[in-house]
Amino acid sequence: MTNGEKKEYLLRYGVAQQRIRNLREQLRSIREIEESAKIQQLSDMPKGIGKKKDLSDLVVRIEKLQQKIE
Repeated sequence: MTNGEKKEYLLRYGVAQQRIRNLREQLRSIREIEESAKIQQLSDMPKGIGKKKDLSDLVVRIEKLQQKIE
């Protein structure tokens, strides 16, 4: 393996590591939304009109992100 090939390999590794960090950040963000949605569902307060996230949609997104990370 030449030095150029080694550098290319290391660059690809760095890009892959960054992508994994980004996916983990997305996963953390979605989990926060999921926790927020769970708390809101337990509330007896009236709910306003707006875009509502379904917990099942969030669970699917979490699973997909976890698969990508693996």
